[in-house]
Parts: sequence; C-alpha cells; structure tokens
Amino acid sequence: MKLFYIANARMPSEKAHGIQIAKMCEAFLDEGIDLTLVVPKRKNTDKTVQEFYGLRQPVPIVRLAALNWYDRGRIGYRLSTISFMISYSLYLLHHAKGEKCVVYTVDLDHIAYAPLALLGIPFFSEMHGGKPGTMVHRALFKKVKGIIATNPITRTQLEENFSMSAERLLVEPNGVDFSMFNPQEREAARTMLNLPKGMTLALYVGRFFDWKGLEILADVIKLLPPHITLGIIGGTREEFTKITGRDSGGIVFYGEKIYTEVPLWASAADILLVLGTKRDEQSYRYTSPMKVFEYMAMQRTIVASRTPALESILDKDECVFYEPDNAQSLAESITEAAGELVENSVRTGNAYRKARHYSWSARAKRIHTFMSQHLSSNL
Repeated sequence: MKLFYIANARMPSEKAHGIQIAKMCEAFLDEGIDLTLVVPKRKNTDKTVQEFYGLRQPVPIVRLAALNWYDRGRIGYRLSTISFMISYSLYLLHHAKGEKCVVYTVDLDHIAYAPLALLGIPFFSEMHGGKPGTMVHRALFKKVKGIIATNPITRTQLEENFSMSAERLLVEPNGVDFSMFNPQEREAARTMLNLPKGMTLALYVGRFFDWKGLEILADVIKLLPPHITLGIIGGTREEFTKITGRDSGGIVFYGEKIYTEVPLWASAADILLVLGTKRDEQSYRYTSPMKVFEYMAMQRTIVASRTPALESILDKDECVFYEPDNAQSLAESITEAAGELVENSVRTGNAYRKARHYSWSARAKRIHTFMSQHLSSNL
C-alpha cells in the first residue's frame, strides 16, 4: 500500500495535532506502509520531524508550495488553505497512480479535504469531531472509503447526519508511545527538575486555549489545602491571564516544555489533571486528548472532568472525576486523590492496563486492517 498522508498543518509543530500526525506516520511506517506525508511549505524550525518529536525513524515528507497567510485572520487562512488544496490535488493527480495508492487525511479544518471527493483516488478521513450537513461534507462522505472517528460520539453524529453505514466507520481514539511515556521514580524526577521533594503536586499539562476551560484553575487554587501545589506546564502566568482574564496568584507556572520533556514532568507529579467544559462542544463531547492516554501510561492518579468525551475513555475505577465547570468539585477531587494512596494504586493500575490497548502501534494496525478490508470490498 502506498499511502499519501495529507495534512493542512505546519510540520513540525508544537501543537497537539502535530504530535498526533507525527506519531501516526511513525506507526504506519512501522507497519510496513509506504507513506509520504504531504504538507504546505511552512516550516518554523530547522529540526526534522524525526528530531522534533523524537521518532525512531525519519518520515518521508513533501512540502508543497502554498500561501503562508495562516496567521492573517479567517480570510488569510482560507486563501492559504485553498492554495494548498490546489497544490496537493495536482501532486496527487501526478503521483497517486496505480491500484495500491490511497490517501489518508485528518480534519484540521472544514475545507482542506474537499477536493478528495473529486480526484477519483481512494481515500480515508480521520474525524476529530461532528460535522455539519453541508454540501462539501455530503460529497465527502458519499465518496470516502471509510471514516476513522476519534470517539463514539463523533461516530454517532456522522451516522445520523449523513446516513452512513456502520461498516464505513471505525472508532479509534488517540494513542500513546509507551517507549516515551515510561514513568520514572517520582523523587528522582523531582531531583532532575530541581523540584521540592516533599510537596504534593497536582499538574496540568497543555497549551493555553480558551475552549479548554482553563479559568477554573484560578478558582480552584483558592480552595485547595496549602500542602497541595497546583502547577501548570504549557505557558506563562501572563498568557494564562490573557486567555482567561483571571488572576492566577498561587498557581506555579513551569513554562512551556518541548514534547520530549513532558514524561519527566509527569513522573514528578502526584496528580495529573484533565480539564473539560460544558461551554464548548468540542471540549465537552468530541475531544480525544492524547494527554489522557499519556497520563494512563505514566501510572499517576488522574483527576478528570466528567464530560461525555472523557467518559468515553475513562471510568470511575481509573480516575477521580469532577463535575465540569465546578471549582469546588475539582478542588475536592484533587484533595481526595491526594489522600487515597490505596485507591490511587488500584486506579492507576486499571488505567495502565487499559492504556496498553491504545498504543500508536496498535492503533495503526487496526486502521491498516480497516483500510485494507475496505479497499478490497465494495462497501
């Protein structure tokens, strides 16, 4: 199988979608798939994808000419995306020839994958959320060989909105690289990071976006007992205040870290936090955060928002839930987790065993099988 992975993304990128793309490319290559990653020409670093993400092998990559106005508002983004659509369409028409060629894409926006319905090349699309019933999406879902949905709620929405048969939909949440997310002893990690050894550390890891509901942490810090430190990796105090409009006094900000450093910081934590808010549909229903699977692999206690999206991954035997957008509930859950040593051991063991099913390698194998079946059938 010759697979062209089309992504309207800057690669490498510090954002989560860049990590996901890189890890899936690596896993597909490990599967023996002849893969080429096709992206717009908009690098921001001299590091290769392999170097940036700490991959085991290089990822073959083609960077196509496209307008680089992605940061110039909605119009600039659209024009840049359209130029990339033209470039990759011409590239595929020239290079994707033969019965064994297939295209794989991911929904980083609502229009970049539109030409695939017209090119006559077998394609599969990975969907990270529900989609409106527009003409573009109806044409796409009529022609697509198969959809890989990252959570069951997305799958249900696509089935209902587009009358898709269940056979053309596969649910595959995100994954984790166990060779990278391999926990170290907590105190040893703290020594390496020059952190106090005696504290109880509840740690949030993630970039600062409004849809994540970060503002709850500004209230939680006022409700936690003094022996619990609330720490954040992903940005500065000033960035937090700009996004949330809230005072962050009492929270410890460790700054932004490169992806390969995250396992060491997670090792140093007692509790790892996963937020979710009702005020954003993506956060509440559709997200499949990589950090959840990474936390499960790290064998640290997880405190997570009880959203439909997160409940599709975790259950009460694997984490401590809190009620979304309820600071008192989150503070109580963190405090509870900090004091339940035996219960936490059971939860972390359960979570780790479940996480073994969600390695990037296992995900790629299942998707490869799904694609092969559909390419050889008339579904």
